[in-house]
Amino acid sequence: MAYFSAVSWLAFAQFFLLVLLIALFGLALSGHLPLQARDAPDTSFVDRLTIVATVAIVALAAVRTIGLGLGALPGPIAIIGAGGALLLAPLLLRALPDSFVDGRRGLIVLAALTASLAYLPGGTAG
Repeated sequence: MAYFSAVSWLAFAQFFLLVLLIALFGLALSGHLPLQARDAPDTSFVDRLTIVATVAIVALAAVRTIGLGLGALPGPIAIIGAGGALLLAPLLLRALPDSFVDGRRGLIVLAALTASLAYLPGGTAG
């Protein structure tokens, strides 16, 4: 029981939410790729720019998330938290409206939430 008392539960909550948001973003992104398979025959420059920019933002946040998991949490706790978040992500994505998930808005909102949580000033990820 002393093992659990050494865990920073704030860091665990931040880690869990970050992994959940990254997984939601990945699932939403998978509906946008490959670009040739989308409904519109020629995707616009704004669509491509949105995809590239949000992927870069979430990739940087993922690096911070890995650092948080390795630095602030014991290994088994980080693995259990990440696994739970990965299992929960598809269930939450189904609850979101299709217009949100299939559009640019979903990628932008999920990337912004991920980045703001990962780079939270005064947070535990630093």
